[in-house]
Amino acid sequence: MNAIAKVLLAGLAWNVATTHAQAGPPAAATVTLDGPTLSATVHEASPGALLAALARGTGARISARHRLPEVPLSASLAGVEAVHGLARLLDGASYVLVYGAAAADGGPGDIRLVEIRVLSWPGRNPSPRGTAPPRPPEADRPAPRLSPAPGVLQHEALGAPRAEHRAEALQALAYLGDEPRARPTLEQALADTHEAIRARALELIKDTVDGVPFDALARMAHADPSPQLRAAALALLAERTDTAAVRMLRLGLGDPDAEVRAHARALLDDLHVETPARAPLNAGRW
Repeated sequence: MNAIAKVLLAGLAWNVATTHAQAGPPAAATVTLDGPTLSATVHEASPGALLAALARGTGARISARHRLPEVPLSASLAGVEAVHGLARLLDGASYVLVYGAAAADGGPGDIRLVEIRVLSWPGRNPSPRGTAPPRPPEADRPAPRLSPAPGVLQHEALGAPRAEHRAEALQALAYLGDEPRARPTLEQALADTHEAIRARALELIKDTVDGVPFDALARMAHADPSPQLRAAALALLAERTDTAAVRMLRLGLGDPDAEVRAHARALLDDLHVETPARAPLNAGRW
């Protein structure tokens, strides 16, 4: 892909591996892309037929990670901003839009949609008459403007109102290969108000970040409300094996939770560090 290729987050998922989309039955759908606007007529079309129509109308490659649901879809759009229109048509799906240069010598502003990656599309419950319920055009949250994916993902990972959207954005950002942006975002997510987000950020740091970020993990190991996450942060810190990590493990010997204390002691034993028979409980948090 051209070096100026950009990815726009419109929907996210846990995995970016793709396979070719199912074509589905003959489309009861037509889609046209006219510059920045999109029009579509979809009448009880399957998701596969809709994707086939999108491929014809936009010229973009289509790929899908999982089997598509067998749910009839209906929609009518006229001259809608393309990102908004795709969000309406692909409602319920997790997907990524990939943009690239419109021509080999195209400048940074001369780009086009080159691929739609459908990462997941859970089945939806159809309305009693078998079609998707209508949605007011202005009721949807504003779609993101065209911009480099890492910045969009950073915003979603730290600012999306719903926890599952923050988790999905963290996942996508971590695996984009842009560690200078992903690393600080993952570190900030270790302080998220939702425990599942903090846990996911910790897993992604372990899986995708080179080196162990000491300060963020030390704060989690000492102050996270979850004993399980404090123990997990200690385990990751132990991979550093330096004096700063050993100091944090020793502090873990005074954790209020017995299991965390036992875990810290086991980690120190693995590092062949002598430990006192008992350690005073930590009286406060950072």
